[in-house]
Amino acid sequence: MTVLTDDTLPAGPRSIRDEMIVFAIMAALLAAVPLTGIYPFFVMQALCFALLACAFNLLIGYGGLLSFGHAMFLGSAGYFTAHALKVWGVSPELGILIGRRGQTLDALQLMKEAGYKGEPITVLAATDHNTITPATQVLIQAMREAGINVDVQSMDWGSVVTRRASKNPPAQGGWNIFVTTSGGVGSANPVLHTWIGAACDKGLFGWPCDPEVEKLRNAFGMAASEDERKKIAKDLQTRAMDDVVFLPFGQWDIPLAYRADRISGIVPNTGLAVLWGIVKK
Repeated sequence: MTVLTDDTLPAGPRSIRDEMIVFAIMAALLAAVPLTGIYPFFVMQALCFALLACAFNLLIGYGGLLSFGHAMFLGSAGYFTAHALKVWGVSPELGILIGRRGQTLDALQLMKEAGYKGEPITVLAATDHNTITPATQVLIQAMREAGINVDVQSMDWGSVVTRRASKNPPAQGGWNIFVTTSGGVGSANPVLHTWIGAACDKGLFGWPCDPEVEKLRNAFGMAASEDERKKIAKDLQTRAMDDVVFLPFGQWDIPLAYRADRISGIVPNTGLAVLWGIVKK
């Protein structure tokens, strides 16, 4: 069983302002493209590589992990598209659709090589959660596009919480995948990051079992220096990704709003509510 989790990161007022400035500049440039005569395909290509760069920034810059998966999927779609345009002589629009389909077929092939034989994959789909519901819908659509046999079990979040505790096979009330969330503050520390744990029957839902992961988590907590913690964290990330303890599926910032002319002492931390030091003006 696999657990997918989302992480949140705190964002300060200055970083939000800078992001809004960059976004406004990019929006203005995109709006001016039709007036400049630039070939639209060039803009589409630039945006594709921009998305690739964002993904790499998330994995390498934030997670400290080097991923070749993004390059593989980007390259496979590009290869299928180029082959369709050059060899089959199809239109660019049709070539892009073929490339997209080729990409999903590539993902299905990797699943088959891992032992997948078309069995239904049971996904617990919450229908009443403001973040988990849309995230699960995106996951289900991507799996279906890849040709995976998806068994969607739609229910309210309370029912998901109840059913995820079952160790029975999916056909007998169990499950294969569900989406959940985790705060950025807790996820930043391997000792507090419960979803990266692999304590077998004593662990969280999915019950991953790897004594080495637990050994590294304990070592992180007992480390005497920052350099030692960095090395342990790197080894732990590698081990967790090899074992697929859980799959990071996305992240977002939660806006924080308050009246600065009425109160002070607010800590701009979206992952943990700090309820002291607040002063009414």
